[in-house]
Amino acid sequence: RGNDSMDELISAAEEAEAEGRTRGFQLPGPSLCLRTELLRKRIREAPAQVPQMIETEFGMGMETAETVPAVLAIVELAGGKPMKAARIAANIAGDTDTAGAIACAICGAMNPEFDPSEVKLLKERNHIDFDAYAKALLPYVR
Repeated sequence: RGNDSMDELISAAEEAEAEGRTRGFQLPGPSLCLRTELLRKRIREAPAQVPQMIETEFGMGMETAETVPAVLAIVELAGGKPMKAARIAANIAGDTDTAGAIACAICGAMNPEFDPSEVKLLKERNHIDFDAYAKALLPYVR
């Protein structure tokens, strides 16, 4: 919470992937770490091309091999800003609601400050009581 280091986030994701490989059943598929690194390399070289690259070359479907690299790329492209992540995800074809929600949640943990006018708009349009949700989730925060 409150840590905006992409390198630390990627490190944690790589550790989780390594741990995941020791459990369950291995299925053939692409490397999450390699796909994430390829997208991060493209972010450094040509960030404006990455959303299109996710859409046409990497995919953003329900498969973990697509979702995880796309989410991490969106978080990095958004600079850890939740609303920017939402906009980036919404403009990529595919399973954008799931990837967008995950990217926004990660960004919200990295940068928990939200524009009050945007929060007000979301509350009013969607009839959401964020305070009640926050209160209900608080016992699970370490």
